[in-house]
Amino acid sequence: AIPDSGEISYSPDNWQFPLGTVSIKQFDMELIQGTPSSAKRLETRIMYHTEQGWQGFSYRWNEDQTDAELVSVREKEVLNIQTGNGVFRQQLYEYPGIADCLVCHNRASEYLLGPETNQLNSGFDYGTGPHNQLVTLNSIGLFDPQLPGPAGSTLPESTGKLFAIDDPTATLAERARSYLDVNCSHCHQPGGTASNNLDLRFDTPDSEMNALGLPAQNGTLGVSEPKIISPGFKEQSILWARINRLDNKRMPPIGSRLIDEEAVELIGEWIDSL
Repeated sequence: AIPDSGEISYSPDNWQFPLGTVSIKQFDMELIQGTPSSAKRLETRIMYHTEQGWQGFSYRWNEDQTDAELVSVREKEVLNIQTGNGVFRQQLYEYPGIADCLVCHNRASEYLLGPETNQLNSGFDYGTGPHNQLVTLNSIGLFDPQLPGPAGSTLPESTGKLFAIDDPTATLAERARSYLDVNCSHCHQPGGTASNNLDLRFDTPDSEMNALGLPAQNGTLGVSEPKIISPGFKEQSILWARINRLDNKRMPPIGSRLIDEEAVELIGEWIDSL
């Protein structure tokens, strides 16, 4: 939500949003996998651009699903999820406290993680067929400066984009590096909150990620001959090991309570190909 007459200062890198901007993300969970009607409202997260800077808040929905209350400090809930074959499993869910929000939504990442050029340079069906999201936002007067071309409908050839994990048109490297950008680079980039100097942004060349062939910096995790990324050997790569676990050594450290099996396979295949 942009204040009336407000505009986004557009650039190919990070966008600057006017004071009063509010970004909202809703989290629901299907209690019966594959049955949308079983979805339970869990939380509504808000990022609010104030004169004191960006502030993050999470609101936890009550059992009646009628109202949501502010979460001050991190809270937990155990959800009973019925799988497709009728078996129940328990899943731990964490509601971030106010102090948790700015760990990922930090200065280096320019606070808002989703609304950016690389993320939104793709088609979306607004009800009349797919349209490029950047062109659409520009057409309703949200960008300053506007995009070039007739009625601001042209994207420069150099405009970057990210690729979905299952995009059949993208290369293995494009899909893997996109995943690392979206899920990791908000902390792992110059000036980020991580305790190492990894740079996992999509446009950073492999040789400049400060990862390939370099020794592990924060423990070996029981890995033999560990490197941050050991080209050709995922089993010796700490980065792969961290996304393939759920203890306090996992990545990402906040908000991850299930192993992303599809990502583990993708990143492992990419490392093996290096």
